[in-house]
Amino acid sequence: MPEETTPSKEETARPSEEASPAKAESPRSSEAAAAAPPKSPASLCTNRQAVAVAVIAALILIGVMYIWKESAVKKVEENLTAQQQQATRELTTQKDAALRQAAESGTRRTALFLRHFATPLAWAVRAEMMRGNFDQINQYLVDLVKLNGFTRAVLAKTDGVIAVSSDKKFEGAPFTRLYPATLADAQHIQLTEGENQEHLLVIPVMGLTGRLGTLVITYTPAVFTQP
Repeated sequence: MPEETTPSKEETARPSEEASPAKAESPRSSEAAAAAPPKSPASLCTNRQAVAVAVIAALILIGVMYIWKESAVKKVEENLTAQQQQATRELTTQKDAALRQAAESGTRRTALFLRHFATPLAWAVRAEMMRGNFDQINQYLVDLVKLNGFTRAVLAKTDGVIAVSSDKKFEGAPFTRLYPATLADAQHIQLTEGENQEHLLVIPVMGLTGRLGTLVITYTPAVFTQP
């Protein structure tokens, strides 16, 4: 029978020594597995680009919102301005219409007043002319122009000469110096309106057998002004 060899102490100890390095390497491998791998430069660049895109998008959105807000505010202001201008135009039109109506009404009242006033004045002047009392006629005309609106009054005889005038510098002057000759031949009371609402009242003074003269009165009513 072959002899069984008994392993020596060195041989028995060698396997255990060989196994011990494996046991020593196990903590290192666990630490390496637990440690995360470092990020690559490409990954960092991608993240930065994403952040930049987000910031740019936010800035664009803010800019768009600001422009939209400014546009909306401007539109509202334009609408308000247009409404105010329209209201102003309508108000001006209404005021102008009211002023025209007031002026037309005033003109009608003035004409009615002067025509009603003309007849009794013609009777009074006729009576004094038939008496030859021109001083009294002069007093009538001087007192007349003291009233509001009456600016001048003259009486011309049939020969075309001004016999009596509220303004004495025209007495003795020809009638045509102040008025057209056609007015001296008027057969009825005439009322004409000239510039600046000046009314010219022409009153023929008729006697029992014919014409005695022509009375012309200038009247300017008070101007109706906008309050």
